[in-house]
Order: sequence, then C-alpha cells, then structure tokens
Amino acid sequence: MFRKSLLSRKSTKSCARLQQAALDINAGDRVLANDFEGVVRFVGNVDFAAHVWAVIELDTTDGKNDGSVKGRRYFQSQPGRVLFVRLDRVQRLPPQPLPQPPTLPQPATSP
Repeated sequence: MFRKSLLSRKSTKSCARLQQAALDINAGDRVLANDFEGVVRFVGNVDFAAHVWAVIELDTTDGKNDGSVKGRRYFQSQPGRVLFVRLDRVQRLPPQPLPQPPTLPQPATSP
C-alpha cells in the first residue's frame, strides 16, 4: 500500500513537471535537444508513445526523419532534419537579438 502511494506521488510530480515544461516551450521556439539546435514545430501528444513530445526541425541534417513517424505526419520537412524528443528533455534557448542595420556614412560637411 505504501509503495503504491509513493509511486502515485512520483507520477503526479513528474506529470506536473511535464505540464510546466509544456507551458514554457511552444512551436516556433529555438531549442537545444540531444546536443542539437533547432526550432520546435509541434508540441503535444504523439501516436507512438506516452508523454508530451516536441517535434524539432534541426539546423543540420542530423535528425532521424522528415516530420512523420509510423505513417503519421506532424509537419513536413526535409529528410533527416527532424527529431522527436520528450518535452522534459528539451531546453529553450534565449532569443537571438535581431541584427542591426548597417549605418550609413554621414555626408561630409564643409567648413
């Protein structure tokens, strides 16, 4: 009885962490997952596993698929550009500042 109660509390805490993580990471966020950087394209439940997952389009071709798994398409990308990662294993990266426009040369003034 005690063991079951302890396991239930662990499950509840784990579920709460996942829900909090889901509030912090959204489609369009730049993230780090499995040592790769990319953009989140989907956050939610998937057909092939439990938990909340992030579907990430990588900056490189180190991914495992093109945005679909077992016949279900979550979004379209180039082959090898997508990773499916449990949301609790994804870290949001800080926003990148926008590049500053080049400064125009000032006209010379005559004395």
